[in-house]
Amino acid sequence: GLLNDENTTEQLTSYFVPVENFPFSGGKTMVNSNNKAFSSTIDNRYEFEFVLEPTPYMDANKVYRFRIANNLLTNYPVAEQPSLLSPAVTYARVVSKEIYNYNTVAATATLKAEVTLENGSPVTARGFVYSTSNQFPTLADTQIIVGDGLGVYTSQLTGIAANQVYYVRSYATNSIGTSYGAVKVIQGSDPSVTTATPAAIKTYSADLGGNALSIAGSNPNRGVIFSSIDNDVSFNSSGAYRSENMGQVEGSFFQTVSSLLPNTTYYARAYALHDDGISYGEVVTFTTKAGVTSSITSSAGLEGETTGTNPIPFTITFSESVTNFDASDISVYNGTVSDFSGSGTTYTFNVTPTLDGLVEMNLSQSAAASANGEETTAAFFYIRYVAVLPVDLLDFTAKAENNSAKLQWTTSSETNNDHFVIERAANGGNFQKLTTVTGKGTTTIASSYIWFDRSPVNGTNYYRLKQVDKNGVTKDLGDRSLSFQLADSGAGIYPNPVVAVATVTFPVGIYQQVELSDLNGKVLLKQPITKSAEVTSLNLATYPKGVYLLKLSGNATQEVIKVESFEQL
Repeated sequence: GLLNDENTTEQLTSYFVPVENFPFSGGKTMVNSNNKAFSSTIDNRYEFEFVLEPTPYMDANKVYRFRIANNLLTNYPVAEQPSLLSPAVTYARVVSKEIYNYNTVAATATLKAEVTLENGSPVTARGFVYSTSNQFPTLADTQIIVGDGLGVYTSQLTGIAANQVYYVRSYATNSIGTSYGAVKVIQGSDPSVTTATPAAIKTYSADLGGNALSIAGSNPNRGVIFSSIDNDVSFNSSGAYRSENMGQVEGSFFQTVSSLLPNTTYYARAYALHDDGISYGEVVTFTTKAGVTSSITSSAGLEGETTGTNPIPFTITFSESVTNFDASDISVYNGTVSDFSGSGTTYTFNVTPTLDGLVEMNLSQSAAASANGEETTAAFFYIRYVAVLPVDLLDFTAKAENNSAKLQWTTSSETNNDHFVIERAANGGNFQKLTTVTGKGTTTIASSYIWFDRSPVNGTNYYRLKQVDKNGVTKDLGDRSLSFQLADSGAGIYPNPVVAVATVTFPVGIYQQVELSDLNGKVLLKQPITKSAEVTSLNLATYPKGVYLLKLSGNATQEVIKVESFEQL
């Protein structure tokens, strides 16, 4: 390679060449392989050479690019991107994975490693090497031979002495030589723990635990760690979750781990630790149950659509029959639930919106379960409610015609309209129902209605129009008033106020009944009137002091008189 010296005044000595995968990150170094001193040319260019030889970091038949730097790791620009093809055979790639199931009683631990690449030459020997003094053990130290070839392999380290440090790493040998994995350390004083078999596996939870055989030390703790990604889960695993603080003493321990995903395989192991070390149990695998699929629909519209239906009907459907599911399991925003019913896989209910706007249904996970213990999944549904008037009223009028009140109203459209109610209030009394008028149900055609009150009372008459839906919901459509100055009917009452018995007078042959009611319209008594009668008596002594209404009724007329009652002294 040639290095241009025009950008530096440093003396160019002790050069080495970093060799790495493009784009020059995480590379390894190779020094000038012929150990010759660099010579300067007259144009300030320095020549050197190196040979790309196999190393434990290099894979076979792979293109490597390189750049040039000095011993201060200053990178220098090159006009090209030089590259070299690595040899067809290089060192095997071996990974030291973990040490687990350390048992202080048996003085054993399990070692695990994996040969991931043979790099052009079969692995003829693999295993572990360890030492209590050499921090980077080799084949010159104690060996544990575990067969040959690719793949994961395990073995036992036995005879572990208390308070002794062991340096352990994996190795693999092919025709090029021996390569090593990273060094793992185990101490005789480390905690000792085994992993228990997962229990009570459900859709979103499982019971995980282990057995802490030895945990003596400062700040001891024990727990489980699990992941759905890393089958060699540890504290360093990406995406691992830890359930900790499961006790600080030796012995068995279990804890329910929740918020798991349905139908998902998890890798879990127990751990024990103190200030001087941490140990893991073996990895166990479990798969959560698939769960019962839940869905929410509405016949009033698809999710996100707008409806004017009130109440809004909903249906919850499960993929399997469930039990112990009721209305309390449903969370509703902007509405109240009613008419809940169902069993097995299908449940129905109505929601009456509180206000116009979004109405949301939320079914949390695990709301119910099937017979085999599979829990229900979560479900959500929303629909926008905008109140639709059952009747679009164009007008409502009240006119006097020949001593009668003519009530007339027109609608431009009707939706589920069952009937109208006409009420009247007179002489300071409350509204009382006069009649009902059948509606048109549902129509977009304008409809007109007329009704006559043939017996208005003297003075001011207040008329109220109400609309009633087919589901019984009532809506006031407005009030109108008319005043009548009718001819004196000749009816009267004395004394007024009355203490006990009131005498009522009236023309002969006009009225057939006299009726006494309170101001709320409650009828207190009725008495018939004979055709020849022109006077009758009413005993008010049994009624509390107050104001009452006396109504004389005939075939085509009626008279209402206000009467006041005093208590007898």
